[in-house]
Amino acid sequence: QLWVTMGTEPEPDAARLEQKIQAAVETLGPICAEAQKRGCTVALYNHLGWFGEPANQVQVIERLQKNGQSNVGSVYNFHHGHGHLADFQRHFQTLKPHLLALNLNGMVRDGDKAGKKIIPLGTGDEELRLMKIVQASGWRGPVGIIGHTEEDAEVKLRKELDGLEKLMANSASSAHSAGEPPASGREPGVQAEKDWVDNRWQRSEVGPFLASSVRLPDGSSVVRGLTVRLGHQGSVLYDLAQGSVRAVWSGGFLKFDATRFGLVGTPVPEGTVLWVGDGQRPEKAAVPRFLGQHHTPSGVVLDWEVQGVLLRERPEWVATPGGPALVRHLTIGARTAPISWWAAGHLRGRQLTTETSEQRAAFRIKLGATQAGTESVRSLRLMRNTDANTASAAAVLGGQDLQLDSTTREAGGVALGSSVLTLQPGAAVSVDLVLWGGAATAASKFDGWAKAQKSLRLQTENIPTAPDVAEQITRGQRGLETGPFAVDTLTLPYDNPYQALLFAAGVDFTADGAGYVCTIHGDVWRVTGIDAGLQSLHWKRVASGLFQPLGLKVRGDRVYVLGKDRITRLDDLNHDGVTDFYATFYDGIATSLGGHDYVTCLEVDQEGRFYYADPQGVHRVAADGKSAQTLASGFRNPNGMGASPDGRVITVAPQQGTWTPTSEIVEAQSGGWYGFGGPKADHNPPLGRDWPLCWIPHTVDNSSGSQAWIPSGQWGELGGQMMHLLWGRCGMMLVLRDTHGAVVQGAVVP
Repeated sequence: QLWVTMGTEPEPDAARLEQKIQAAVETLGPICAEAQKRGCTVALYNHLGWFGEPANQVQVIERLQKNGQSNVGSVYNFHHGHGHLADFQRHFQTLKPHLLALNLNGMVRDGDKAGKKIIPLGTGDEELRLMKIVQASGWRGPVGIIGHTEEDAEVKLRKELDGLEKLMANSASSAHSAGEPPASGREPGVQAEKDWVDNRWQRSEVGPFLASSVRLPDGSSVVRGLTVRLGHQGSVLYDLAQGSVRAVWSGGFLKFDATRFGLVGTPVPEGTVLWVGDGQRPEKAAVPRFLGQHHTPSGVVLDWEVQGVLLRERPEWVATPGGPALVRHLTIGARTAPISWWAAGHLRGRQLTTETSEQRAAFRIKLGATQAGTESVRSLRLMRNTDANTASAAAVLGGQDLQLDSTTREAGGVALGSSVLTLQPGAAVSVDLVLWGGAATAASKFDGWAKAQKSLRLQTENIPTAPDVAEQITRGQRGLETGPFAVDTLTLPYDNPYQALLFAAGVDFTADGAGYVCTIHGDVWRVTGIDAGLQSLHWKRVASGLFQPLGLKVRGDRVYVLGKDRITRLDDLNHDGVTDFYATFYDGIATSLGGHDYVTCLEVDQEGRFYYADPQGVHRVAADGKSAQTLASGFRNPNGMGASPDGRVITVAPQQGTWTPTSEIVEAQSGGWYGFGGPKADHNPPLGRDWPLCWIPHTVDNSSGSQAWIPSGQWGELGGQMMHLLWGRCGMMLVLRDTHGAVVQGAVVP
């Protein structure tokens, strides 16, 4: 960098200031041009006066850039910023998009007037505050220390480093901002697990639902769960693998484990659990398939498929004289054969009683494009169990073609009862299923309420679309074009109304240039305004509540997101940019309760087939999402993968550790075994595992990321080549493949 300073005198007159700014532009233009020829950037140095003011520097820089000088920015020096201490955050935000470097100094108020303009780090009372403002802004760039004294350079540097260490220690021991981990700012070598406790996810607005595993008070867990808010009264947990309701609670939503930002522990219900249902589906009930959920202004609507029949459900919290109950408003499509569906699994005890009452009524049901108006019998079927202390009940209001049966199984000395709903062939029908649990003394009150219900509110016929959300605007930063590559920065909306955490995981673009970014806490953001200037990036949270999404791809201008439970297609039905229907595209993922069992790296080939990696191996999903195959296995915590455009080269990057001696890139072969779990006799004896494409020393790549294929015709000679990304070192390498021998081998070039 070439640092340049100019007028050090103040200039209060606006007209003369404009003349000086324009004169500076004319003077600096040729300097920038010559510097660019030599691959050098020019940084404006804030040496007091009018030229040292951030607002004036920005005017000079932007005019130079408008004239075609892209290699110009600013270097900010703390020791020339005493006049900015009172409003440093505003000044820094002004300069941040153009800041090329930052020089530190010990700082005290009015130090420039009291003989303390240049003092060592750690001896002032303001530098730590300024450094925290810089860190919180997200700016990342070169940070320096200027000697500026008569001391020996080594002595001066050691003194500054000692002061820096003191500041870091003070920062770690001081009161932290809400959700900031105690280890923030400390060297990794001195951090412990207890230091990484961060509860910010608990304070964020997750949305109306969240897909996740959930641990229940009885010690059981739902591995593939979907928790839905029921207004402000409570929540309901669905087991998507079984197609059942597993638990209902009042008072809150979910409580997240604060360890490692909530990503390792399993959430638990927040509030008072009213009842927990059986986790084992009765044999006589069909296995439903979860098709997805609708986000509507009035709540969440779920779609299921039961024996080829569409079943649509809207859960609702209802207050009864016997206590709160869950109502599952169901609309069941036309049937050509009987279907049996697991209605409830929360009945406890061996003595179940059933009552039936009927009333004739007229119905008009609409499900999709099917509409039927019929005269039928509206019936109530009430199934209950009561013991000495507690009671449970299931009440069904529906047509005469409906049958409610019970099954009981023993588990741990407790009789667990389930209700199975059977519907005979017929037209679309509306059914209201009410599930209740409470004190035995309240059972008669619930019974009386249920018998008095002639009809509860029916399933919504025309499902409304999701409400629109406000945009957040940030300002990006263009990379300097002084080398072979320039890295632009799209600034994430860290200050957002949801208090959402932004751990970006997957990104792709639609044909109109809009970007889509998923974050591991479950959100998808859409960003527009990605132009040459990056001055106005418009961000909108278009989806939420996904299960640890770690991959996102656009296929045919539709967004697909890889979660720990399924691949979800985001459907925007009214074209406002917000997801209305979260459609299940593929649900064959082997979801695990393991905190480190991540499902990562969604890729797609030219035939529309998807690829992903998990602890089971690397998998290819058919273009229609109806089937998948495991291509290879034996990977330790695969954190990255890649797929060539034609799908012929699939690479995986496992993590160094047990059975994985160092970082490696694997070019997965069909049926290949790559070592994690121990050697196998039928794979490359005596090694017991297949060869990787290449090994990478752990000191060079301590945590591998994905592999990306550069499109042909772009990036010059690198077009059509594979690049390897370094997660731990934040770098990139060119991958060279040698395919001439019996075993494909390769190397990486930093």
